[in-house]
Parts: sequence; structure tokens; C-alpha cells
Amino acid sequence: MSTLTTVIGTVFALGGLGFLSYLFIGLWLGVSSRRWPTVEGEVLDSRAEVDRTSDADHLLYRPKVRYRYVVHGRDYVSENFTYKGHSMAQEAVEEMTDRYRTGSHVKVHYHPRRPKWAVLEPGTTPTHYLVAMIVATGMLALGVALLLGIVGPSSG
Repeated sequence: MSTLTTVIGTVFALGGLGFLSYLFIGLWLGVSSRRWPTVEGEVLDSRAEVDRTSDADHLLYRPKVRYRYVVHGRDYVSENFTYKGHSMAQEAVEEMTDRYRTGSHVKVHYHPRRPKWAVLEPGTTPTHYLVAMIVATGMLALGVALLLGIVGPSSG
């Protein structure tokens, strides 16, 4: 096996594994956030923001809500809205941010051991992660196949 094949296989395997790990953590946080304790918080800023990953011809938006809350006497500020992944038309996002107007009081769901991890809308949408998980699994499988010599240039 050539050095280039080994490098490419390693990059794909580690990249796929890292990406899968990141996705599983997000999915786990989303599912577990439904059981997190809550405190009252205050919205500091709320608006629809262009999703930087959207196409210039078809802009998508995501809610940008900054809020403050206190857990065990310590102040926290977060912009984590949800683990559901909201990128959609501007009007739909503006309807969401209208529920969280600047200055309003909100229920903040926070991680019991890491209170800096918080969301306003708990839960997740597993389908949001599905395509990314398929891509990450494909990267991992390709990397392993390259490293095992199952695919790639023949060594002849």
C-alpha cells in the first residue's frame, strides 16, 4: 500500500469518526435536553439571521436568540436555541423569534452538570442528523477500506 493511500485512508477514517462523534454528541444532547432542569431567563436579543451555509440564490435563516439565566447563583449567557436544527425561510424563523422578544422572560433548559449548556427549545429531530450521519459513516467506511486495501490502487 502506498504512503498516499495510507494518508488518504487515515484522513477519511479519522475525519468520519470525528464527524460521527460530533453528530452523536449533538443528538444525545438534544434527546437529553428534554429532561434537563429549568430556570427563568431573560432574552437579551432576538432576530432572524442568514444561515451562512445557505445558497446565495435561496437564502435560509436561523433563529439567533441571546439570553441570560442564573443557575446556583452564577450568571450565564447563551445563544444556543435548540438542538433541532432550524434553517428555513425568513418568515418561519421570524415567527419563532417573535416568541422570544427582547426583554421577555423565558424558560431555559440547562444541563444539570454543565449549566453553561442550555437551550430554549429542548429536544431534537433525528432526521436533521440522518444525512450527515450517512456521509460520516461513508467517510469512515471508505477510510477503513483504503487502510485495509479493500479499495484503492492495486499494489501490483
